[in-house]
Amino acid sequence: MRSDNVKKGVPTAPNRSLFYALGYTKEELERPLIGVVCSYNEIVPGHMNLDKIAEAVKAGVRAAGGTPIEFPAIAVCDGIAMGHVGMKYSLVTRDLIADSTEAMAMAHQFDGLVMIPNCDKNVPGLLMAAARVNIPTIFCSGGPMLAGRLEDGRRSCLSHMFEAVGAYKAGKLDEAGVEDYENNACPTCGSCSGMYTANSMNCLTEAIGMGLRGNGTIPAVWSARLRLAKHAGMQIMELVERDIRPRDIMTEAAFHNAETIDMALGCSTNTMLHLPAIAHECGIELDLDMSNDISAHTPNLCHLAPAGDTYMEDLERAGGVYAVMKELTKRDLLDTSVMTVTGKTMAEVFMLNQVGLIRADNNRVQGHLMMKEALAPRPLRDPYVQAMFRREDGTVPDKLPGLMFFDVCKEVIGDIQDIQADEKNPNDCAKDPHEVTHTVDGVRYYCISRVLPAQAEKDEKKVVLYDDDEDSMESYEEFMVGSGAPSPSYLAL
Repeated sequence: MRSDNVKKGVPTAPNRSLFYALGYTKEELERPLIGVVCSYNEIVPGHMNLDKIAEAVKAGVRAAGGTPIEFPAIAVCDGIAMGHVGMKYSLVTRDLIADSTEAMAMAHQFDGLVMIPNCDKNVPGLLMAAARVNIPTIFCSGGPMLAGRLEDGRRSCLSHMFEAVGAYKAGKLDEAGVEDYENNACPTCGSCSGMYTANSMNCLTEAIGMGLRGNGTIPAVWSARLRLAKHAGMQIMELVERDIRPRDIMTEAAFHNAETIDMALGCSTNTMLHLPAIAHECGIELDLDMSNDISAHTPNLCHLAPAGDTYMEDLERAGGVYAVMKELTKRDLLDTSVMTVTGKTMAEVFMLNQVGLIRADNNRVQGHLMMKEALAPRPLRDPYVQAMFRREDGTVPDKLPGLMFFDVCKEVIGDIQDIQADEKNPNDCAKDPHEVTHTVDGVRYYCISRVLPAQAEKDEKKVVLYDDDEDSMESYEEFMVGSGAPSPSYLAL
C-alpha cells in the first residue's frame, strides 16, 4: 500500500506514534488510508451540508474495509462574493484548492481519495488535484438546491433574484415583491438550483466518469444523497484494490464525451474555462475549435434554468445525466469504451443499469424537459391522443414534429391532470401531474406541461404546440380545448 510509507516497519515508528496520538488503532492502520477531502463551511449554501456527506462517505469507507481520514478544502460562494472586490478572489481559489489538496495528499501518502466538493471553483480545483496526485479517487458532491417557490406558486431560483433587483430599479417591482424573491428563491442548502457553474461541473464530473450516477443531480436535501455518499465511500475501496486512477478515467476520449454532454445539457459557459484546466493536469490539451465542432453536431436536449424554467430536481426525476448520455449514444456521439469510477466502462454501466430516458423506478417525465433526438415527425396513432389535438373544425394533424413543447396558459395550470396508463377515458384524471399516460402499440405518451405567461383570456383555455428547435417559441399550431378543465397534452416517445 502507498500508505506503508508512513505506517510500516521500524523506520516509520515515529509516524505511527502520531497516528496513535490522533486516536487511530493498530487495526485501523493495517487498512488502506483514505483521504476524505471535505469542503464544508458555514458561508456557502452548497457546502453547509457537506459535513453530513463526509460522515456518510466515511461510513461507506469503513463498511468496505478502509480507514477514512478527513481533511478540509476551502470554497468561496460566488453569489456572496459578487458585486464587490470579493469577486476578484474567486477564480484564484481553484488553484489554491488544487495546490493545497495535492500537498495534503502527497504529504500524508493516502491510498485513495474521496473528494466532496459542490460549488463553482471548488469542483474543478479538486478535479485538478485528482489528476495531479493520480491515486485512486472518487467524487461525491453535496448536491443541488431545490427550486424556490414564490408566494403565487411560481418556481424560482437565484438568477430570478438578480432579475428582481433589475425590475425594482426599473419600477416594475415594489419592495414587497423583491422580498418575496429574497425569501423564497433559495429555499434549501445545495448548489443553486439551475444549470449554473456548480451544477454544470458536478454533472460533468459524472459525465467524465469521476462520480457515480446521480452525483450531479440528486438534490442536497434528499436522503438519496446520503446513500450515494455511502456508496462512494464503498466504491473507493474497489478503485484502490484495482488501482484504477484518475488518469485512467480522465482520458482524451472522456473529455470529448464531457464536452458533448456539456452541449447537450446546456451547461454554463464557465465549463470552457475549467475543462481545459483539468485536461491540462492530465497532460491533455483541449482545442476550443474542436469544442465548437462538437457543439455543431450535438443536440441541445435540456433547457434548465437560467435558460429555461426547469431545474436540477426535474433533471434528476427525468433520469439524470445518464439518461442524457444514453440518448447521445443513439447518435454515436459518445465513446462508451471509457472507464468510470464504477470500475466498468460506460457501455457496461448502461447495460447493467438499463439506463433510458425515464428512470425505471418512477417511470415518468417531469416538466417540459426534452431529452430525445430530433427525429422525424411522429404519427398520431392513438385515438385518445388524437382527441387531445383535435382542431376546432374537427380535423387532427397527421404528424407532429419530433421535438416540441406542449404548454398551457397560467390560468389553468392548476387544473391540469394526466390520464393513467390503464384508463380508457381521456377525461379521467390522475392525482399525480407527471404520471405516465397512455401506451398503444408500444408507443408511450407522456404529459409535458409548463406554465406560460397569462396570454389567454381567463374564460378560454388554450393549449399551444411549440417547435422546440425554435428559440423564438413561435406557435406551430394552436388547439382550443374549451372552457372546462383542459385535456392534457401528449408527446409520443
